Amino acid sequence: VKGVLKDSTNRNPLSLATITVFTADDTTVVTYRLSDPSGIFVVPGVPLDRKHRLLISFEGYKVYRQEFKLHKGNQQLDLGDILLAIDHRTLDEVLLHSERPPVVMRNDTLEFSATAFRTLPHALLEDLLKKLPGVDVDINGNFTVRGRKVNRLMVDGKDFFSGDYKIATRTLPANFIDKVQIMDDPDEKEQLIGKSTADVGQVVNIKLKKAIKKGMFGKVYGGIGTDHHYESGGILNSFRDTFQVSVIGFSNNINKAGFNVTDLRKIEG
Repeated sequence: VKGVLKDSTNRNPLSLATITVFTADDTTVVTYRLSDPSGIFVVPGVPLDRKHRLLISFEGYKVYRQEFKLHKGNQQLDLGDILLAIDHRTLDEVLLHSERPPVVMRNDTLEFSATAFRTLPHALLEDLLKKLPGVDVDINGNFTVRGRKVNRLMVDGKDFFSGDYKIATRTLPANFIDKVQIMDDPDEKEQLIGKSTADVGQVVNIKLKKAIKKGMFGKVYGGIGTDHHYESGGILNSFRDTFQVSVIGFSNNINKAGFNVTDLRKIEG
C-alpha cells in the first residue's frame, strides 16, 4: 500500500504521519510505517486475501480511514495523493472516539497504545514489547528498538530500579500499561552535535493506567524440592501519584543469586 500525504489547504507534504494497517475483523495491528519528508509512504508485507483497514493519523489533522483487500491478481494499492484536512475544534466538550490510533509520532517521541496489542491475561511488560513493531527482545530479556540499543527504561518519567529495565519488563503486568513511549536518549544526543544520530541509544518510558497510579501490585512465587531445597521471591510496588516505592527480594538454598554485585550497585543498596 502506498501513497503521498499532503495538506489539503496548501498541498505541502506531511512528514512523519503514522500509517497503520489493521485486520478489519478484530482490529489487530498488522504493521505500520511513517511518511518520509516528501509525504510518501510505502507499507509492504500486507497479507493477501484478507480484509484490512488503513488508518492515517497526523497531529492537528482529521484521521483518514479506508478498508481494502489485496489478492493475487492485485497485490498493490496505490492511493495517489491523499489530502488531509485540518481538524478545527472548539474544546468546550469531551469527545470520545471508539478507535484509537495504535502508533502516534509526537514530535520526536514514538508512542504505542498498549491496548491495541493483545496479550494473554497474565502477560508481563516483556510480552507486550515483543508485540510492538520494530522492537526485538532476545532470550535473555535484552531488547532493541529499530536496531538501536535501549539505554534505560522509565515508568511515568522516572527510572524504575535505577534504570535496570529487566526488573521492570519481567515484573510489571502488561494489562497495567497504557502507553509505551520511545525516544532518543537526550544525554547521548547532546554529545553527538553535528554528527549522525543513527547510533544514538533509545529511552523507553512506560505510562501506567491512571487507576494503577494510586495502588499497590506485585507478585510472589515459591517452590520446594528434594533434599529440603527451596526457592522463593517476590516484588511489591506502590504508586501514589508521583511517589513510587518498589521492594524486591529472593531467598533460596540452591546457590542461585537473585542479584549480582553489579545489580546491587545499580539499585544502590
